Amino acid sequence: MMPNKLEEVINDINKNNDEKITCIIADCYMGWVLRVARKMGIRLALFCPSSAAVLAVSMSLQKLMDDRVINCRSEIGGLNK
Repeated sequence: MMPNKLEEVINDINKNNDEKITCIIADCYMGWVLRVARKMGIRLALFCPSSAAVLAVSMSLQKLMDDRVINCRSEIGGLNK
């Protein structure tokens, strides 16, 4: 539903205003915006609203698994044996 509505809003704005939408800035968790931007030929900038802590954990997942702190079954080291 959202991709269709976004495309509709962009078309309405671009049709009825002198200033056109030429770039979309979107939350990186809204992946569907990428498809709309590509389809419409509009540039896209994604940003990540998560904290630095979330980024650090995301960047460290492989090391945490390698060190057996966590595993792919979401068990925390030694707690769910």
